[in-house]
Amino acid sequence: MQWKEQYETSSRSSFVLHSSPKERSSAGYVTYYYYCNRSGKYIGRGKGKRQLKIQGSSKLDTHCPAYIRAKRYQDGQVHVEICDYHTHELLLAHLPLPESTRQIVAAKLADGVTISTIFDSVRDEPLDGVITRKHLLCRQDIHNIKYQYNLEGVKLHSDDHTSVSLFVAENMRITCESEEFENPVIIYKQQGQEQPDSIDDLSDEDFIIGLQTPFQRDMLTKFGSTAVCMDSTHGTNVYDFFLITILVLDEFGEGIPVCWFISNREDSAAIRQGLLKLKDRCGDIHTNTFMSDDAENFYNAWQGVFTTPHKKLICAWHIDRSWKKGIQRHISGKAKQEEVYHCLRALLNEGDEASFRQRLQQFVSWLSTMEELSSFSEYFQHEYIKRVEQWAPCYRIASVVNTNMAVESFHHVLKVCYMEKKQNRRVDKLIHFLLKIARDKVFDRIIKTQKGKMTHRLSEIMKRHRNAEEALPSVNIQCLSEGNLWRVESVSMQKTYNVERNSALQCSCKLSCSTCKVCVHSFTCTCMDYILHATVCKHIHIVCLGTSIGNKAEDTSSIRRNPLVQEQECNSFIMSDSGVNYTESTDLAEGCLTADTATCTTSGVTENLEIYLKTTLSDESHLTQMKAVKMCKQIEAELLNCQDVDAITAGMKHLSSALMVIRSMNNNPRNSSFPVKKRPAPNANCEKQFRFKSTKRKTEHVRKTLSKPNLDEMKECVEKLDEIEVDVCGLCLHPDDKTGNAVVNWVECLLCGTWYHELCVKTDSLDDFICDVCQKD
Repeated sequence: MQWKEQYETSSRSSFVLHSSPKERSSAGYVTYYYYCNRSGKYIGRGKGKRQLKIQGSSKLDTHCPAYIRAKRYQDGQVHVEICDYHTHELLLAHLPLPESTRQIVAAKLADGVTISTIFDSVRDEPLDGVITRKHLLCRQDIHNIKYQYNLEGVKLHSDDHTSVSLFVAENMRITCESEEFENPVIIYKQQGQEQPDSIDDLSDEDFIIGLQTPFQRDMLTKFGSTAVCMDSTHGTNVYDFFLITILVLDEFGEGIPVCWFISNREDSAAIRQGLLKLKDRCGDIHTNTFMSDDAENFYNAWQGVFTTPHKKLICAWHIDRSWKKGIQRHISGKAKQEEVYHCLRALLNEGDEASFRQRLQQFVSWLSTMEELSSFSEYFQHEYIKRVEQWAPCYRIASVVNTNMAVESFHHVLKVCYMEKKQNRRVDKLIHFLLKIARDKVFDRIIKTQKGKMTHRLSEIMKRHRNAEEALPSVNIQCLSEGNLWRVESVSMQKTYNVERNSALQCSCKLSCSTCKVCVHSFTCTCMDYILHATVCKHIHIVCLGTSIGNKAEDTSSIRRNPLVQEQECNSFIMSDSGVNYTESTDLAEGCLTADTATCTTSGVTENLEIYLKTTLSDESHLTQMKAVKMCKQIEAELLNCQDVDAITAGMKHLSSALMVIRSMNNNPRNSSFPVKKRPAPNANCEKQFRFKSTKRKTEHVRKTLSKPNLDEMKECVEKLDEIEVDVCGLCLHPDDKTGNAVVNWVECLLCGTWYHELCVKTDSLDDFICDVCQKD
């Protein structure tokens, strides 16, 4: 229908087909009736919440007499009758984009051309004084073309509910037809339908779908024993469905998502149904550390399906955020809020369990003495005292995770890189994004294993190595046990840390210092950096650099090499370029070469040159002269074997130039090989240019949130807590033993000095009592 599009472009009009073509079989033609696109009445399909476009509706709410009647005959001829009388103004704003332009744009989008490039191709064309509908192309038109042609291949149906069902059915069909294909859908329950027999605890209005590819299953099986992180996010669809992500850390310290659940619920009962299907596919996961946020729903669901993890840790960032909210809710007064918050941060700075228990006793005793802190004291006792092992740093020594930022980073990548910071409406498109991420993670791992990658944890290790090199001259290192234990002074604080070597064997893990040749498993340190991040801290680097414990790479830059070896390597390079190669077992003293016609000649020259070198040559200039003579002998051997006259003629030109250079410089010796003229800097004579600068007065932003204490404030908090008289038990952290007696019996640990209720410790040896913490040490 090119004739129709050409006419519409020239007349600035558009005609649409209101009914199906009328076939006249007796006359041998088909009739098409087209009417003006502006003819008719506007009927809104929505609820009237959206405002109409600025140019208004294209409908006139009346009839336009313009029409096109076309008769297409069986022989291909077309007879057209046109009435071009319009009762309205012909405006480009009410014309649809021509179909040819739509197809061109769709083809470019399918080839991966960006939207800005498409705009450039349209707007770089000369207008020639004529503006058409193509020149009004905007970003919304391109998005409409994407939607019309379904270029991403995501939508299987215009209805999102039906599209997701078709996606699941298609994967089930492929799974039945092919034994090699593994269905990525591990659980599916559609909204508005009854739950199948294999799923419990879900109502008819609940929705859940679980996704896991074979690569994700292998990664969970391989790395799930170390740590498992779980968290959810919102804002990935318009139905307020949660996206729940299960993630593990690989040997490079980077997060790999191993399973996703999309559900309208994130309670433990709903998550448990998905984890049961995950266990059927992957088996039981014996993980050492489970990391989640401050809520208990993820851990309760995991513990109800898989083996109970050795450690259950709460993200340090979520703990800090919850404390800030609790302080601002239960304590009035900015000064008192900062005082309590700084004391809480002092608790997070204790890496020794015995010291932490004493600090916690002091802090709880201090809260009980302040009436204005009674509300926060009850909140802290109820929420965090019973689960100290989940947030205290002394219980997460050498754990590979301290925060849940790996999951947060993945959610950020999903929303920024894949969703392009745009609001996603449909669930089928979210599923498409997740499967695309799973595919990309396969190639990311291939790249890391083949080429290597400077990950965040590796860069942090190298940063600590540089800090250790700067601090090494001013740090005192004391050896406590030969080759196994050292004491290192702190650079910023008046403390000492113990660095202990785990084993003399070298670990093959990827998280290691390339200079010191030690990994994160080679040493342990008592500093907070090692306790929280399980990295090669600065103190471990100081020990390796100061005592040469690490297997440092040999520095060959200062080694003086034998001139004979240099001459032999030079000959190897030259002969390989000319087609004559040394054998690997060549002896430097004999100078044996392997070649066809040049063997005798070059071997004799080599013997004579070695004798000459031993007797007369002793400096670098003579060694260079010897290399030049050998090169001339190689050229002679090649000339004797060459039959191409053109090659010989071309080579003679270069030989003549080389001969002239040698003669001229030999007859006119210079102090240096070539005259060197110092060139001035390109900007030496340039005048200083004026630049724009801001004259706006900088406003000082007042911090509305609580800030972390510095070293001096931390020291003040510790000194204040040391002055507190402890009146609570080291275990239950309550003043009384809940027996109701007026007299409470106490017992003190002989090693750490912590006081406990006799009823809490349940011991008979009161005179030589040692608490469980000291017994472990």
